Amino acid sequence: LFQGGHNFWTRHYLTTGPVHDLSMLVDGGVTVDAHRLADAMWDFTCQDWWFTGRTDRSVYPYNLTDCPDNFDLETENTLNGARVISVGRMGAIGKNSADKALLAMFRSAQKNIKLFQQDLGAPKVGPFVIAYWPEDVLGEFAQAILRGVDIYLVVSTPQSIPGGLTFASATYGNGWQPEDVVEKVLEWAEAHPEVIPAGVDMRAELCEHFHAAQLRFNDTDNSWPGDVGIGNHSKFFSVDDKAFYLGSQNLYLSNLAEF
Repeated sequence: LFQGGHNFWTRHYLTTGPVHDLSMLVDGGVTVDAHRLADAMWDFTCQDWWFTGRTDRSVYPYNLTDCPDNFDLETENTLNGARVISVGRMGAIGKNSADKALLAMFRSAQKNIKLFQQDLGAPKVGPFVIAYWPEDVLGEFAQAILRGVDIYLVVSTPQSIPGGLTFASATYGNGWQPEDVVEKVLEWAEAHPEVIPAGVDMRAELCEHFHAAQLRFNDTDNSWPGDVGIGNHSKFFSVDDKAFYLGSQNLYLSNLAEF
């Protein structure tokens, strides 16, 4: 299983100002779970939905079947290698167990959370925010800070558009600065004063424990040649240097199918 953030888009990855990304190769029982998710996606697509949204398929040559058979090979789980817990979400067509699993990882942190993400903030166009911030994630970050957990977050520079593409087709920065993320965590905490112990200055705690930055090459270079922002498409975080998530699911809200 080749698992992670990479898309098969040449101009985004292999020309000028390419986006950074992260994926991994795994085998074992987790690969069966990935096939099961793919089966569920195909089963839905092959129902030919019309009333609640249309699904289409293309095949070449045209006389071949356009829906594959379900995966039928079983792989034994072994005790060799790293332990992998596979989680997925079905987006608008099913359950989203992965959402709860990611929050549970944050909730377990006792020392640090290290994140390498495209963004945490909702996409926006100019001054207009077109979605919500992930309140559940903000809440877990605020409560982790209050436990003394250090959070390290690296995100894209705003308006990172690789390959000479346009804003509408390839933007890998949602338009937020690192301090915007910190302020949103503070806003969540102020809206939930019951979680803040008496006498604790939440802003001071954030200043000490929340370390947010944009992706850059060195102290002076925060863009590619041609003033193109440095984009990051990775969906990675680790907790206490013991466990990590690497998959396709962003922390900013986007109701997609993921694994």
